Amino acid sequence: MSPLNVLSTRQAAEEKGCSMQAILDAINRGAIDGQRVGREFIVRPNRKYQEWQPALWRQEIGRQGQKHITGRKRR
Repeated sequence: MSPLNVLSTRQAAEEKGCSMQAILDAINRGAIDGQRVGREFIVRPNRKYQEWQPALWRQEIGRQGQKHITGRKRR
């Protein structure tokens, strides 16, 4: 954890094993506490964050969608 007791969305996503978009969505829903700083968001690793778990089925759907997109042939 950083000395300021905040995490970047990337750090939070790596720690929770989910996408950065899942972290941003959770911030927007109020499921975890975060704040916009310039063009980025920071996450407060408080109790709310520690108890939050990403929806694994959504993560799997996202991964399947990425396979579909990256599997396309370019013309």
